[in-house]
Amino acid sequence: MNWDAVGAIAEIVGAVSVLATLLYLAKQIKDNSKLLSSTIQDSAMQGYNNINQWAVGDPEIAALTFRMFVEDESEMTPLESFRLNMIMRIYSNHLLKLYHLFVEGVYPVNEWESSGREAKQVFLTTRIGRDFMQNNHYFDDLWVSFDEFSEENISQYK
Repeated sequence: MNWDAVGAIAEIVGAVSVLATLLYLAKQIKDNSKLLSSTIQDSAMQGYNNINQWAVGDPEIAALTFRMFVEDESEMTPLESFRLNMIMRIYSNHLLKLYHLFVEGVYPVNEWESSGREAKQVFLTTRIGRDFMQNNHYFDDLWVSFDEFSEENISQYK
């Protein structure tokens, strides 16, 4: 065997190993993308579950949230108004996180549409939500994103 043949064999072996490495890396990237997507979905759902559990776990907060949805704000104390404002802030922070993940292309379009439509419903169908939107410009990107969604209600709260 001459040196030219040895060189040709070495080039073929090198090309095959590069191809095998690229295929392996492509599979790893695909697997990592699935894991990342699953982690983001879990984080989103965990955020909603935490908010819901917190809201119904305390009878006073559950009663306040109910009053917000039925728009019974009669005789609401300043402390109750403050607590509802904080509930809306926590909810908005979670939504803003999801919106930014959506904008970055990490949170799926269909998931953001469901989250956004539901949030739009929460904010626009309650006076407290509408007031919160009007008075909290930190979340303006979120409020503008609501314009993309229909007016159709997606959830039932009462």
